[in-house]
Amino acid sequence: DRDMVGWQEVDRWANACIARGDATATLTIITDTGPADITATDWAELVNTATAFRQPIWQASFAIMADVRSGAIALAEDVATDPRWP
Repeated sequence: DRDMVGWQEVDRWANACIARGDATATLTIITDTGPADITATDWAELVNTATAFRQPIWQASFAIMADVRSGAIALAEDVATDPRWP
């Protein structure tokens, strides 16, 4: 959760830079692999890529839970075996 607070700050920074037309502004971030200088555009690309990766997982989870809630299927003991997971 604390990491997400920091990443939200980076996200706000990138959005503000892009909104004011400065997509090439840079910021140094530090991760477990070391420091990296990123541009606002770099961050936007990272967010887009991460979203494209996560959305099929979210969509599958919503579909599975909708079927469970409607009674169409029972919640499996091991939901990881559901064939709808990407």
